[in-house]
Formats: sequence, C-alpha cells, structure tokens
Amino acid sequence: MRTLLLTFLMTFSLTVFSQNNPNTGFPIYINFDSEYEFDTSFTTFAKVEIDTTNDNNIWQIGKPQKNILNTALTPESVMITDTINPYPINDTSSFIIKSNVTGGYLAGWYYCHTDSLNDYGLIEISIDSGQTWINMLEDSLVIANIGINTTETPILTGNSNGWQSFDLGIYFNNLSPQHHGNYWIKFSFISDSIDTGHEGLMFDELLVGILANTKQVYQINNLKVFPNPANNVLNFQFDEPIQNAKIRIYSSIGQLMVNQNVTDSNMQFNVFDWHNGVYFYVITVEGEVVKNGQVLVHE
Repeated sequence: MRTLLLTFLMTFSLTVFSQNNPNTGFPIYINFDSEYEFDTSFTTFAKVEIDTTNDNNIWQIGKPQKNILNTALTPESVMITDTINPYPINDTSSFIIKSNVTGGYLAGWYYCHTDSLNDYGLIEISIDSGQTWINMLEDSLVIANIGINTTETPILTGNSNGWQSFDLGIYFNNLSPQHHGNYWIKFSFISDSIDTGHEGLMFDELLVGILANTKQVYQINNLKVFPNPANNVLNFQFDEPIQNAKIRIYSSIGQLMVNQNVTDSNMQFNVFDWHNGVYFYVITVEGEVVKNGQVLVHE
C-alpha cells in the first residue's frame, strides 16, 4: 500500500502531558474531551494533530450525532469521520498523534460502520518524524493484544457492532522496546468511489506508552483480565503465581487505584465504587514493566 507523506497544518491541536516518569509504564491518555495548557514541569507529552492539507479532511472532534455512530465511549466527544454526515467517496483523511513517550505501544477503543473491505481505517507508526511508516495492522513486527483480553487485531472495516477495544505494540529489529524516541502514530480513513451512505469510523480513550520488555512478555502471555467492561469486580488471572510481580492500576488522570503484589494466580479487585471510565494497569516483575493495558469500568 502506497504511503502518503503529509505535512500537518494545525487548525486543531490537543496536547496531553504526563508528569510520570516514562519508565514507570504509565501511558498518556487521550479522551478528546479535555483541553490542556502547556506546563514545562511535564516530562512526557502526546499531541493530536488533524491534517488540513486535504481540504476535504473529514476527521473531527466532537459529539457523534449519527444514526449508528451516536454515542461516545465515555462522555462526550470522540475523534470521528464527521460528527453528522456519512463519509464521502474517493477520500483519504488522516490525523496523527506525536509523542515523546518511550516505546511503540498503542491502545484504545473504536467503532466502525463502513462498506466492508472497500472503505477502511489504517493505523501506521513512524520513528523518523513521518518519513517512513509501518502498518500496525499488518506488519510482522507488530504484536497485537498484548494487554487487553481480546481475540484479534482491530478490524477497521465493516460493522464492528459497537465499541471494541484493541492494543498494539511494535518491536523494531535492532531497536530495544525501551528505546527513547519520538513516536508518530497516524490514523487514516480511506474510501473508494462507491457511495454507500455508511457512517465511518470513530476512536475514543486512546493511550500511548511503554511497550513491555520482550523477554518478559511471553512469560505471562496467558494473562486474562476480565470482565471488560467491569462493574463490580475485576480479575487478573495468571497461569500460575509470578515471583516478585506487582499490579498497579491507574485512573485516567493518573490516580493510583491499586498497588498490590501478585500473591495468587487469580487476583481480584473490587471496582464497584470506582467512577465510570477507562483505567490503565501495569504489571511489573522486579520493577520492570512486563504487561500493560486498559479496562473499562462502567455500570
């Protein structure tokens, strides 16, 4: 697939900052609802930019108001291919997340309503400021479903039948997953010449952050985190207890909700009184991140 090289002119820019040390594994959270002012005390950031070199760029941030794409995952704004109208024909529209966080890790939620295969979404990553891109949905260097208990790579075409979660990580040859660099992640939507009247694609509750250490990931590859969404209890189920492991769970604003050693193969946490929203978990072994992901808590 031919990669489009785009120059990004900003009519909209959302910048999210984190005061957490990037080596702790806490990701940067983007929910499209909040505005942030620059603060030099923050050490890591992710900036969302909508490409305006395409006069017909259809990506918008706002409240979805279509027949099917009509509700945000958490109130009330999303990134969507037009908040009101169906997507047009013969269009390629993009937005990009530029971040200085460590590692190529991306997670979030999507809702898709398109003509299957012919109109589709694409997610690409670059470590050289957009000069070259790697397809995060197809490339062999990409590992899907590292943290969330899902079954497949996100399918950004056809009808997803509701909000679906995903997480993706990428390992580069001769490049440590803990490599410090500026990662750009580009989201595109591409349509053909047939007008179907379908509604397009939207994203919510995105996060970028550290990719777990390659040597440790497969030691707990059978971790199950369920239910997702959770409304009463949240379970972390391992094949067997792990020595010197710890589970931390953060709210979307960085509040530490759980900080507990792994003492059993099934760890259970009461989330009944937690506010609705996305929470991020980080599992460390001897202080090194080996798993991360997200769960939704909802009534």
